Amino acid sequence: MLQFYQSHPGRETVSRGQKMAEALEKLAALNTFAGVDPVAWQRDIRQDRSLPHVKR
Repeated sequence: MLQFYQSHPGRETVSRGQKMAEALEKLAALNTFAGVDPVAWQRDIRQDRSLPHVKR
């Protein structure tokens, strides 16, 4: 039997969310990722892996 509990955001959750929003606003203001090409970044980071039961 599975039981699901729905939690309501408390002060801690709201505070953490607010801190995250503030941090992201600071990053945006600094143009931290202005020189990053997202397509090239994904191509460099992506690691293809073999699928199970597929022979090449």
